[in-house]
Amino acid sequence: MSEADSTLDATEIPPDQEKIKIAVNGFEQRLYFGIRKGTKIKKVFQLFAKSVDLDYRTLIFTLDGRVLRETDTPTSIGLVDSDVILVKSNSDGGFAIATTL
Repeated sequence: MSEADSTLDATEIPPDQEKIKIAVNGFEQRLYFGIRKGTKIKKVFQLFAKSVDLDYRTLIFTLDGRVLRETDTPTSIGLVDSDVILVKSNSDGGFAIATTL
């Protein structure tokens, strides 16, 4: 096997193994992550939540107004290089009606 045969071109990398760089913005922080297109986005959720000392399950992550699920991958949601995911607390907004008996 020649040396040329043993090297991979960028075009030979499987699509789910390609990496993109994304930002996650929330809680007055913007963190950048490199992620493979086939990796579940849950990993990014967990890393961001750890940086703000929260459980990722208490947060809502959105891309272009769409709520993301932990089973999503960059490929499944159309995430591309330089996209920004927004984060907010699950308890932001809403209202409650107080009643007395």
